[in-house]
Amino acid sequence: MKIGVLTFHNADNCGAVLQAYAFTDALNALPNCNAEIINYHNLRLENSYKPFNLLKSKNPIKFIGKIFLRSYFIFKRYNGFADFRRKHLKTSEKDYYFSNRSEILNDYDVIITGSDQVFNLNISGQDDTTYFLDISVKGALCKKYTYAASIGDLPTEKDELKRFIDLLKNNFSYISFREKSSVDFLAENCSEIPCTSHLDPVFLLNGEAWRKISADKKITRYVLYFNICKSESTSKAMRSAVDFAKANSLEPYYSSTTIFSREKGMRYLSCESPDVLLGSIKNADYVFTDSFHGAALCILMHKNFFVETNIIRNSRVLDLLELTGLSHRGMKDGVISCDYVISEEEWAYADAQIEKERQRAKDYLISIVKNKEDIDE
Repeated sequence: MKIGVLTFHNADNCGAVLQAYAFTDALNALPNCNAEIINYHNLRLENSYKPFNLLKSKNPIKFIGKIFLRSYFIFKRYNGFADFRRKHLKTSEKDYYFSNRSEILNDYDVIITGSDQVFNLNISGQDDTTYFLDISVKGALCKKYTYAASIGDLPTEKDELKRFIDLLKNNFSYISFREKSSVDFLAENCSEIPCTSHLDPVFLLNGEAWRKISADKKITRYVLYFNICKSESTSKAMRSAVDFAKANSLEPYYSSTTIFSREKGMRYLSCESPDVLLGSIKNADYVFTDSFHGAALCILMHKNFFVETNIIRNSRVLDLLELTGLSHRGMKDGVISCDYVISEEEWAYADAQIEKERQRAKDYLISIVKNKEDIDE
């Protein structure tokens, strides 16, 4: 069976690329499954990561400053992500755009959309609803599913909300969300669509699989602060990482794929591609982060970590900590509630919970591959 995965694989974002890699890898491990990422080009999304667009500024002085201060890092990251995709992502040879998107239905037996915020029209654009698979071709037998799809920011206006629900209702007979809160939302607003939540695709692979594709790091004995956004709470988390490193005679390092800055009291650790991030986490003694995928990879690779929970859209982080029994690793405004290492018993419990959910996710995917009319849940 030929399966096409529709996701944000062209975003220069570690979480987006790693979940795309994990999902296709896990699918291809199933019997009778030939899966690849549909090389769909959402121009709004892709243009937002192009180096020139990241450097441009209406102020000519700021533009020149960005070129001198940021261009090397931005182009290094752009090339690093492109190289990772070439090496590790199995993508379709054919390119798809909004203009020829109907051809997707004739090229695959099944299309699965997800994970990531594929249902967030603020990211893909209000005019491009392809990730909802609102495509129809006469005679096409392709079936449509979702896996761990995320809504992101819900529409607030009544008409927009109705349109959003109709897109889900009219195109999918069964929906798999990433967040439990999305399941509750759909149950309240459109109870006739059966849905459930599943693990983010990065959990479909184990820690050893992630270590295998991680880049080597020569440095040791350090605390890594991996940051994806700037806010008062994350700045406090960064300061907490510095203080923790000093108290434990470790070197504090700052790393980010989306923000280039020099943080006081921390050395900068380059993070220009997903495999480099994996290597940075693998070698760290402790990791402080505000990233869901940062925390997820720490759990999978059994790295001691703390994750900031006072962030926008924190439900998936809180769900993950609750699932794994590691809620004490959550910070609020950089305040940690414990400073001890995670015990073998705690790791064993976390692994068992993840394996249980991993198997449930695989059962769902096997139902899809077997082309069952009714999903087993």
